Amino acid sequence: MSFIPPGPGMKIESEFPWHEAIKDAIITAILTPLTAGLVLFIFPYFFQRDVLDRSFVVDAEGRKVGSLDCTLTLPQMIRHAIPWAILSFVTFGLGFLIFQFRCAVFCYNHTEINWFDEEMDIPKSARQVSVGRRRRRPEVEA
Repeated sequence: MSFIPPGPGMKIESEFPWHEAIKDAIITAILTPLTAGLVLFIFPYFFQRDVLDRSFVVDAEGRKVGSLDCTLTLPQMIRHAIPWAILSFVTFGLGFLIFQFRCAVFCYNHTEINWFDEEMDIPKSARQVSVGRRRRRPEVEA
């Protein structure tokens, strides 16, 4: 893909549907008591990744020129969450507040921009681009 240098007026627009947020909230509510709250240390990564994977880079004229792709894998999420879970238990939940912000930073730091070629058909969903890239990318642990 050709590189499109950032220009003035570029921004990120997410197309995360509200029904996905409701579905995620219901799944979290069901799994939280079943896992004694441990799922709350993994789901924030998936929430961030879902929003990032459904986001486009849009130029000043409103054209989609790229998409975001959060490359985090479940093992990476677990390795990052374990120390925060321990810290949260030791601090009686105070560490969990800081964990939420660190989780977002961790996800953003593992996000790539996929620039679109000018002659390329722009996908309707950034999620399609991200999932397609994940299928083609060999698993690399970092």
